[in-house]
Amino acid sequence: MERVIWVAGWEMQCCGEPFSVGSRVTWQVGRRDLDWLVDNVLGPDAPTVTDWYEGHPADEAGLVDATGTVGKIDAVFCRYAPRPGGNPKFRSPVPGSATIEARTKANGWEPENEEARFAGYVVTVTEP
Repeated sequence: MERVIWVAGWEMQCCGEPFSVGSRVTWQVGRRDLDWLVDNVLGPDAPTVTDWYEGHPADEAGLVDATGTVGKIDAVFCRYAPRPGGNPKFRSPVPGSATIEARTKANGWEPENEEARFAGYVVTVTEP
């Protein structure tokens, strides 16, 4: 079975363990916010994400362990801006601005620039 897992950049930076293609991982995953992720960050042309990595599960219902081998890592970058009519100090992902770059390893710290900031990883994990 193959899972395509969203690993938010902030989760990796906070508590995530670096991994690479070929690494064996066991992560708690759930399905929360997948529609928000597609609509606001990834866009409709991105890989179909099946799960959301939970580094801070705190007894959330519906979480399962995903254990397998990392087969693919994509770093996701997007622009951030205030929402129309919202607080100008609060920045959100700009829908349709995502770019995806292949990686062989991930540690949560990706180079950024004024146009695109690191949002997270889309990771393909193959379970036995």
